[in-house]
Amino acid sequence: MEEKEKTSWLKAIKSNAKWSMVGSFLQDLVDGNILVRKSIRKQYKLLLMIVFMCILYIGNRYTCDWKTRNQRELIKEIQDKRYELLSVSSELTVKSRGSVIEDSVKANIPELEVSRVPSIIIEEEK
Repeated sequence: MEEKEKTSWLKAIKSNAKWSMVGSFLQDLVDGNILVRKSIRKQYKLLLMIVFMCILYIGNRYTCDWKTRNQRELIKEIQDKRYELLSVSSELTVKSRGSVIEDSVKANIPELEVSRVPSIIIEEEK
């Protein structure tokens, strides 16, 4: 029974030591004392580089998001212009038909008539 008590007592000490280590780390982190630890002082250049790389990453992400949004807007604008071009082209096709032009000329200038005689006479060679 004493062995069981000793092992449980050792386990309790180890678990308390683990939590006390975590507690001291958190306390040092909040107090700012972690910055004066020897291991951190040795690695400050690495930490500065990591912070710098994180800032670059965040900035690059915002730039890429902005460019992607702008690209989507431009693609939508191009599609709108294409649809507008198609509608204008179809309107011009309808307005440039011979029968439509003839009707509009008759409506605006009633005394003008369409010639029934061809302007060029093609003769056959014999």
